[in-house]
Amino acid sequence: MKIGLMLPLGENERLGRPLPFGHLRAMAVAADEHGLDSVWGADHLLFREEGKTEGIHECWTVLTAVAAVTRRVQVGPLVLALPFRNPALTAKMAAALDEVGAGRLVLGVGCGWHQPEFDAFGYPFSNRVGRFEEAIQILGPLLRTGRADFAGRWHEARDAELLPRGPRP
Repeated sequence: MKIGLMLPLGENERLGRPLPFGHLRAMAVAADEHGLDSVWGADHLLFREEGKTEGIHECWTVLTAVAAVTRRVQVGPLVLALPFRNPALTAKMAAALDEVGAGRLVLGVGCGWHQPEFDAFGYPFSNRVGRFEEAIQILGPLLRTGRADFAGRWHEARDAELLPRGPRP
């Protein structure tokens, strides 16, 4: 069995805002030093229900910083909302985070679900499963082979190359 820590990236009830990074860093370092297997972050932009909006730290940036200050734990988004990012750029970001973490990234991806964050940040919520399917046709080949050539209804990557590839094939 493996045990991981889900970082509390969202608003802290006591503070009324997300925890400062120093607290998150201390949690991740403690997880690393005390034998946990992984550190995760939720990839959201905001939470909005019944007219109330709550903030959350941007997951990818925090995970990259966590990868830089830990030495052993795997790091990853649980899960990365692929519609928030261009799929070819996501592959480039994944290779860079994996480099920072010396090969410890676990990349979980999904199509998102919380429509208010799509609306607030200008991302289309319609056809998100189809968009996700197309995005995987770019992300997957770039990460596996370093190349993608795809044109679909929503996404395109023409003769894209992932350089540098990162520490793992």
